[in-house]
Amino acid sequence: MQSPLEISFHGLERSEAVEQRIREKFKRIEARFERMTHARVVIEAPQRRTPLPKFFHVLIDIGIPGM
Repeated sequence: MQSPLEISFHGLERSEAVEQRIREKFKRIEARFERMTHARVVIEAPQRRTPLPKFFHVLIDIGIPGM
């Protein structure tokens, strides 16, 4: 990959364990797709006012030339 992996947390505190897991998964992806130009992961906790289980939005943006 030409640029480093970017990981962002919105609406929740940064987690080393989650970040490490994302980096491990991206190493496997990068081994198969060497032409990746960039990769961004955004983990977002939506605003909820009810005591329901927490759900998270995860956005993964991967750049590949010609796509």
